[in-house]
Amino acid sequence: MKFRFLAFIGFFAIIAAAVSCSKATDTTDETATEAPQITAISVDSLMANPKAFANETIAVEGLCQHICKHGGTKAFIVNPDTTAQSENVVFCVATDQIDGAFSPEAPGKLITAIGLWSPIVKTRSEIIAMAQAEQAEQQAEGDHCDSEARANGRATQWLAELQLNCTATGDTTLVIGYQLQVTSYTLTAPK
Repeated sequence: MKFRFLAFIGFFAIIAAAVSCSKATDTTDETATEAPQITAISVDSLMANPKAFANETIAVEGLCQHICKHGGTKAFIVNPDTTAQSENVVFCVATDQIDGAFSPEAPGKLITAIGLWSPIVKTRSEIIAMAQAEQAEQQAEGDHCDSEARANGRATQWLAELQLNCTATGDTTLVIGYQLQVTSYTLTAPK
């Protein structure tokens, strides 16, 4: 009798486990089909009106011009049509979701980067410090990457713009540019 009782309990446990596993699978499948689709936009479309996409998750397609040589934490995406007269650059920052760095194989490849498009806001004192550091770098004529400055402007430009804003509105902060905080990306060979 003990044997029948234990067999019954074992059989019941197996059935309960099978039912709970099938329910977990069903829930996962439903969640996967409900994920929102993000349509990728071009570099030029994004930069034509960057404020329109502020604080939204977007996908950007373009050519990875290069990555920061100091750990690959920044990438710069441009129009893949090298014959176009476009100077638009999308400034990308690697997040922990992509292990904090872009692949060293990214430069020269087509990239679709997904992430949060967010404004870069600086205070008056931060802009003054950045302008002083920028002037010191220029005087030292060191080997530095100016891609970030090309993407978002120079600190001396921001300082002049901030002065105008302070006079007109009393505001002491300035949106100096935008960045894509990349949570995932794919690379493909150029066509």
